[in-house]
Amino acid sequence: MNIEKKIKFDHDKKQFVNELNNRNNDIEKCIQYCDGYGFNSFKSIKESIKTKKITKLFLIGMGSSLYASQYALAQLEHCNILTLSIEAAEFKNKYMHLVDDHTLLVIISQSGNSKEIVDTIEELKSRNCTFELITITNNLNGYLYTNYKNSILLNASKEFYISHNSYLNTLIVIKYLLEYLFDECCYSLKTDDELLTKLNNYDEELLKHKSSILTLFENIACVDFIYDSKSKFNAINSTLLLREGIELMTACYSKNEYLHGEHLVEIPNKLLCLIGVDDTEDKYNEIMSEAHVTKQIILTPADETKVEVYDNKIKINILSDIKDLAETIFFNQVVAWRMEM
Repeated sequence: MNIEKKIKFDHDKKQFVNELNNRNNDIEKCIQYCDGYGFNSFKSIKESIKTKKITKLFLIGMGSSLYASQYALAQLEHCNILTLSIEAAEFKNKYMHLVDDHTLLVIISQSGNSKEIVDTIEELKSRNCTFELITITNNLNGYLYTNYKNSILLNASKEFYISHNSYLNTLIVIKYLLEYLFDECCYSLKTDDELLTKLNNYDEELLKHKSSILTLFENIACVDFIYDSKSKFNAINSTLLLREGIELMTACYSKNEYLHGEHLVEIPNKLLCLIGVDDTEDKYNEIMSEAHVTKQIILTPADETKVEVYDNKIKINILSDIKDLAETIFFNQVVAWRMEM
């Protein structure tokens, strides 16, 4: 890395840490914005979903925008239409021909200018396709917000280095949108007056155990993420965070996938991160009885937020109301702490 790149790298790391410090303010702004947003402007779309005039919903994004949409969509149960979350280039190459007047596209881009996103919309326009479109972006001056009236802002800090606040705010915006469009939709995340207090309590609990958490990450070269199905896309986003943020080799598996041979791969200095998994369940005991790993971090939903520290193991009990945000917040905090060392 040359001097110029190193200076930019160090600058972006500092900005990333600053972004984390502004996280709860960003979340508060996002919730206030969504509470006052005129979702009723989508009333005709909502009615078309009810009457099955709209039969397909595609959520399209890239990177963390895609992971957030996948996470949110995975919780949309009992839906009466086809729903898919797809990376922009893949959608353009494989799914675009399915777009018709029975289609709702929700397109997400932090910058609002991503080439693949712009190319996708322009290609659809050139085909004279008729469809419903809602865009979600973090940029008032970007292509999406300036060209399309059905735009929702994320109200997150400018993204530096790797995504954090914008990922969390995307989860919140999509929750509001899908809960409006689908009456039966109900997310575990509660965006009420107590949310910020609960997140502050979580931050304080993590900070009390900062030394133990960082010690567990010492000399680690590889991290295997193992997830419960409802935590899948938070886990995938977290593998990206640790890989880009602190240059660890990472991999990601479901509980069942991990036992199909991955647990037999012996890599020195490996850490297991189990997300949405409880150490009292049978699958956990099965994994740990066969895995050649001793160090582990467990993030599991619970009735209260509490960190438990053991030899080579830390269990983070996360209040269920904040689980959707808190799983990713933990790994972002680890990255920030490591950057400060």
